[in-house]
Amino acid sequence: MSRKLRVLAVFSLAGLLSAWAFNAYAAWVDELCRAVPSQSSDTGLVTSESFNKWYRANTALTRYADRKWPILCFGFPIAMTLAMFVTSQAGWLGYFDTEKKFDTEKKIVGLIPVYFAPGMVLILSGLSWFLLLIPTLAIAAYLLALSLKMITSKWPTKLFLSFLLSGAACCVWWSQLIRPGDKSSQNTAWNAAFIALEMTWAGIYGLGLTVPGAVRPPPRPPLLQSRAVRS
Repeated sequence: MSRKLRVLAVFSLAGLLSAWAFNAYAAWVDELCRAVPSQSSDTGLVTSESFNKWYRANTALTRYADRKWPILCFGFPIAMTLAMFVTSQAGWLGYFDTEKKFDTEKKIVGLIPVYFAPGMVLILSGLSWFLLLIPTLAIAAYLLALSLKMITSKWPTKLFLSFLLSGAACCVWWSQLIRPGDKSSQNTAWNAAFIALEMTWAGIYGLGLTVPGAVRPPPRPPLLQSRAVRS
């Protein structure tokens, strides 16, 4: 297996695990929500006892439901960070020298835009899911491309378009899988499209780190090198 394929496999797996973790946690929270007792009593009336029971269960569930959003926002960036660490330690990102402070700083600083991308999609698309989802995916695609640019010192035009087109394709696929009025199909469509999006973007991001880039400081002129040796 070539170096690029190994990097692609590691990053795609990281994206898969990130999406699966969020989907699994969200499904677990949904199960808890369905188990919350009704506000009505067995007679169909809302009594103080039935309301208090519902209120206590609903309040206890809130802390679990709120954890979905940090998992969504930080799952993908953490997965990309770990995938970069694994592939760089394995020597598959050939132009990185993990022992050099310069390369380490490049990777750390370059990863910063990745940590903003999921939160940007969540916040802006939350204002209007159907109207702003595609534009916010474009912003997220730009942030991922910017991250690669900061690391490799080259603007990845083709990879940016790959992020953009694959994101749009996942949205179209998601809309085609939905059956109006069928809650189960909506959940399935979301889970499938979300996993496909994170796996695809993770793979593209990993491939962007395998291209040659100007990540090292420019070599010193021979005169300076000879002076350094003499000193």
